[in-house]
Amino acid sequence: TIHRLTFNKNKYRDFLAEDSNYDLLKKPNLANNLSRIEPELLGKVGEDAFKFYRLYQKEKTIGEAISQLDRNWLNCCLTHGDFRLVNLLVSLSWQENKEKEIIRIIDWERFSWGDPAFDLGTIIANYLKLWLSSLIIGTDIDIRIALSLATTPLEFIQPSLLALTNSYLRTFPEIANFNPNFLTKAIQFAGFHLIESIVAQIEYREPFDNTSICVLEVAKTLLCDPERSIETIFGISEAAIVALSNQQKHS
Repeated sequence: TIHRLTFNKNKYRDFLAEDSNYDLLKKPNLANNLSRIEPELLGKVGEDAFKFYRLYQKEKTIGEAISQLDRNWLNCCLTHGDFRLVNLLVSLSWQENKEKEIIRIIDWERFSWGDPAFDLGTIIANYLKLWLSSLIIGTDIDIRIALSLATTPLEFIQPSLLALTNSYLRTFPEIANFNPNFLTKAIQFAGFHLIESIVAQIEYREPFDNTSICVLEVAKTLLCDPERSIETIFGISEAAIVALSNQQKHS
């Protein structure tokens, strides 16, 4: 709703710009320092963290996909910038008051006039982390088998993911006309956010372990093969998601 109400409304953008200490229209540098290791990094991360940078730089298609996201960034509405599950407050009585406003969004310090696909991709990634954080990993377990053995299976969170995405597209149908590849882009941003979470983890000197390698592999698939990833994540194709949203909107 926030995205829809501010979409291409420059009066809101200009109002926000008056009180902002930074350029609201500045495009982010998503790749940041991922592709080039500076000397300062040596003092910030542990030794095993360099396994991540070696794997990342070895898989050139990941960097190319992130660079494409950079080029295709669209500043068109107010965005939260850190739209994670921990930044959502839900009323304790949500089941009894379904007709009332029961959700509050907090921690707006990263707000910007940005790309709505980034916000949707961030919350999708948060759902996926519920799955990925429950992996049972061993050195002798194949990644695909490990993904299927998660204690919180992907199938368990698929209904919520599908409901979230359908509600978004139903509430903000204009975005599909403005950007026909919107859902594909959101999935790529989900992959980018997973990589961001790995970087944050190693900067806090947490180990880059087999679970992290699994997360990186999933992030690569989301970034480099988003069309196929949509069907894997949601359980149905992109065309079916759009058709379902349109059906719900008209009903």
